Amino acid sequence: MVISDLNFKRIKFSIETTDRFQIFKRNTDLTPNIAARFALILSLAQDNIPSEILYSGKDGQEINRDTFLGDLGSFLLSSFVIWCNENNIKKEDSYKYLILHINRGSDLLTNRVKSLGDLGNIISY
Repeated sequence: MVISDLNFKRIKFSIETTDRFQIFKRNTDLTPNIAARFALILSLAQDNIPSEILYSGKDGQEINRDTFLGDLGSFLLSSFVIWCNENNIKKEDSYKYLILHINRGSDLLTNRVKSLGDLGNIISY
């Protein structure tokens, strides 16, 4: 798989992730798109594949691709493609795993970041 295989236009978070990103925004004043970037990287750093069972599948907030990726698009997508290739994820399943990573990462993020000052702890993680 390569970056050009990731042809999604929008990202749809689960309702649980939407709620967590609202908490993150309240605690840090950073928007959900920034939270989603941190969430993706935190989840990719874990040693296992995110589980589908942990999330309801109920739709929450939706943002467009460019808002989600921002200036970090190449880095975020390259990191995700490397993970997919290492874990033998098929191209047709890539969007599902992107969402699963953001969902899992949102939980990791809100458990570790209670204020803007806490971001330094996860950056050095």
